[in-house]
Amino acid sequence: MTMKNKLFQRNLGRTDRIIRAVIGIIAIGAWYFGALAGIAAIIAGVVAFMLLGTSATASCPLNSVANLNTMTEAEKKKLDEKGISYQK
Repeated sequence: MTMKNKLFQRNLGRTDRIIRAVIGIIAIGAWYFGALAGIAAIIAGVVAFMLLGTSATASCPLNSVANLNTMTEAEKKKLDEKGISYQK
C-alpha cells in the first residue's frame, strides 16, 4: 500500500471524532466572539479547521504516520460489513 493511500484511510473512532469536533467548535467560537486576537486567533482558527476536517473525514494523517487507529472493534466490524477500508 502506498503512503498516499494509507494517509486517507479511516483511522478515527467515534469518540475521537466527537472530541475533535467539540474542541474545533470551541476554538472557532473563541475566535468568533473575540476571546482570542492576533496570532493566537490565527493559530486557533487553523487548528480548529484541521480538527473539524479530520473529524468530518474520520481520517487523520498524523495518526496514519504514527500507525494509530482509535476505532473500536465494533466500528471496524461495521466498516468490514459495508466494505469500507480503514487503517488496520
